[in-house]
Amino acid sequence: MNVHHEEHVGLCFVQQSRSTIEEVSARLIGSIIDGDTIIPPPLIDWTVSTPELSTAPLLLTPNPAQDRLSVEGIRSDMDALLLMDPLGRVLRTIPVRPGQRADIDLSGMPNGTYLLRAAGGEVAQRFVVAR
Repeated sequence: MNVHHEEHVGLCFVQQSRSTIEEVSARLIGSIIDGDTIIPPPLIDWTVSTPELSTAPLLLTPNPAQDRLSVEGIRSDMDALLLMDPLGRVLRTIPVRPGQRADIDLSGMPNGTYLLRAAGGEVAQRFVVAR
């Protein structure tokens, strides 16, 4: 768990990784108004998280990946995979065929953590691009 405190603005950021959820939250823990410190402030708490499946239905190899990611375990109810950034924004839609392996070209993608989810699915799996 990473905790970062901004001294002058009274914000506390917490980043926590568990096997099933990546969560980032920001909490207002104090405020400065016209030079006066107000503690405690009004309760303001933001949390953003992306659910992830702890037992992955798809096999992603290699992970971390460099230029290609192989995906096995594509089921009959899957017709596409969604490649997303850590905030869940779709970067690419990859058409797939049930029972076949999908090879995803990662060349040109910056190093970092990404998510892969079956279109229409509720859970995403994490993989890393590292060169």
